[in-house]
Amino acid sequence: MSSFHDAHMVLGEADNLMSRNICAVLFGRGLRDVAICRDASALHSALAPAIVDVLMFDASLPGVDLRETTQNIRHSRIGANPFAVIIATAEPRGSEGVQGALGAGIDDFLVRPMPADLVMRRINAFTRGRKLFAVTESYIGPDRRREMRLVEEAGELIEVPNTLRSKVVDGLGSDQVRRLVRDAKADVEERKVRSRYAAIVRLTRNILACYDGKGAEQELLRDLARLIERADDLVRNHRDTEYDHVAEIAGSIATLGRRIALTPLDPGKIELRLLANLADAVYQARTAADEATQVAREIAQAVFNYIAKHDAARGR
Repeated sequence: MSSFHDAHMVLGEADNLMSRNICAVLFGRGLRDVAICRDASALHSALAPAIVDVLMFDASLPGVDLRETTQNIRHSRIGANPFAVIIATAEPRGSEGVQGALGAGIDDFLVRPMPADLVMRRINAFTRGRKLFAVTESYIGPDRRREMRLVEEAGELIEVPNTLRSKVVDGLGSDQVRRLVRDAKADVEERKVRSRYAAIVRLTRNILACYDGKGAEQELLRDLARLIERADDLVRNHRDTEYDHVAEIAGSIATLGRRIALTPLDPGKIELRLLANLADAVYQARTAADEATQVAREIAQAVFNYIAKHDAARGR
């Protein structure tokens, strides 16, 4: 027999009548650990200390940005459980903003005003199961590539802890649930890092395809800017760490990207060839093995020497 006795829910609801009606239904089913929040500050405070299993909040809750809040939860910037079931509610006229939240990783969306028993039915559904999560550098959340037509590479699909089911159906204790969340967070962070490397390779291929006549100028400039941004991110994240060799290659990619962006319609062929080689090298160098470290540094040095010689020849 499933029990909601140990489940923890945060309800972001400014309407007193609505929150009372919802809580009456939840309490009747045994879900009594419900923190009611009337604004963004209270919501963030309620998410901070404990493993929250379900978060339901109104898109118009004072001080709350639905998309930003959802992203911050999924990327572990707010709260202790990035895998909580997140249900957003909104008036029909505010449903456009919910589309952005779908792209940020919410699980479900209910149109207000909704009957209180519908909330319980949706929670019951999530105790039975939920979608696999997609993990990319920028998106963590239920897989909805078909609905959202995500431009970014889909990334990997993984099963993340459904702490609601773990407590209600499987009967796991709080320490067991915390371990599940901790291990899954570490796994997601590793996948996000791999996604950064894959993005470098993907963007480089897109750029080279544009120069082969398979892309528009606008796409080329966009992907060049993204490549430089991703490479700079790798430099910031890996400088002075055991992956410092990756930072060296990423720095070379950013430098070449900026050089190509100066004359994007007339790049040097050698620079394009170097860019392709560097993108492959940064992907191969994502381990801290001694051999990978040495090869990475040799490649970065070769690029530096080429640029210095080329600039000297041009009198720069």
